[in-house]
Amino acid sequence: MNIIVAKMKCSFKNAVRGELLGNTLGRLFNSVYIVIFSAFMFYYIMKGNVSSSFISHTGTNDYLSYIVVGSAFYIVLVSVLMAVGKTFMSDVKEGIINEILISPVHRWQLLLGNGLEQFMRSIIEVIFIFLIGLLLGVKFHPIDMFSCFAILLLVFLSVFSAGTLLAFMMIYMRETYLTQNTFFLLVNFLCGISFPAEYLPKVLAYVSNALPFTRLLNLIRRILIFGDNITCYFIEIIIITIMNIFILGGGLLLYSIYEKKCSDKFIL
Repeated sequence: MNIIVAKMKCSFKNAVRGELLGNTLGRLFNSVYIVIFSAFMFYYIMKGNVSSSFISHTGTNDYLSYIVVGSAFYIVLVSVLMAVGKTFMSDVKEGIINEILISPVHRWQLLLGNGLEQFMRSIIEVIFIFLIGLLLGVKFHPIDMFSCFAILLLVFLSVFSAGTLLAFMMIYMRETYLTQNTFFLLVNFLCGISFPAEYLPKVLAYVSNALPFTRLLNLIRRILIFGDNITCYFIEIIIITIMNIFILGGGLLLYSIYEKKCSDKFIL
């Protein structure tokens, strides 16, 4: 626990000193722009109307609520994925990877520390996005504390699990920028962030429905937009959790194999 807390403090200090304006505010402005631009499109171009296909796929004609929830989810996704994914590459660039390799610290503790710190900061960004949405006329159903906690736990598990896999991909590829942005682009395109996944070609729609992010985002929208009770989706929660556990286990396993292989050659 001490390692996790120490890593969280270190990540926060690094963010305040060097990344706050570049990453945090950049993501926030980008999401605000998407929400405001979507509102402009909805009210002045679409005249407050959406197609029948959108209603049939989403079950609602509330396009703004759909976009606000997607944008808020994408903020958390990008924030945590970037923080967790860059964990080991940051150690390489800072020249402390050898100390990490010979230390008794569990690698998941470092990943978890980075992920938790970034997740808590991203919640502030999400609250700001929701406030912008409320000013634009978006209405959400109130949720109880249990549902709120369950959603936050599921969201963190999903993005952290994918982050461990991304961390392996980055250290294996020896590259961060292209890897992370390709990953973000695929998630944005496939997981129904800005439009229903049903609009995708059939093959891609099947791929989308097989991803935990798509299922989780649909669940969040059902609760916030329609006011459904989270206990009605117990089976869906179990499916999402199992999928994330497999992704988390796969990411940690692949990294441990790669680290052992490189450690035998005294390089990483």
